[in-house]
Amino acid sequence: NLASRIEGLTRIYGCDILVDERIASKAMDTCLFLEVDVVRVKGRKKPERLFFPHRSEHAGWAKEFDAARTDYRAGNFAAALAAFERLAQDGLAPALAAVYKIRCEAFVSQPLGKEWEGIWDFLEK
Repeated sequence: NLASRIEGLTRIYGCDILVDERIASKAMDTCLFLEVDVVRVKGRKKPERLFFPHRSEHAGWAKEFDAARTDYRAGNFAAALAAFERLAQDGLAPALAAVYKIRCEAFVSQPLGKEWEGIWDFLEK
């Protein structure tokens, strides 16, 4: 069950609510969403885009996070790390930024191969 898998990821990302692309697209007229990650959950081959709803007063933080994620997905881990370090200090979702900070630290010290897709695989529930 996809909803159950996504709910389980809230603890990992430090977000109290996560939704998939289908739900986010239906609510985009009434709510702002931050794209959290692209993941493959256990039992699914298709990657799912995860979103976190937020208010307009967090738009600046969300914009910075989006820019850092763009660097991250492009494999520019050093640049992304610097941004995630700042974002992890406070704002909309510092625990979420801290997750990316840890990933980037690992990828800077041990670079990934050219097959990097920017998709995070969760192999367990």
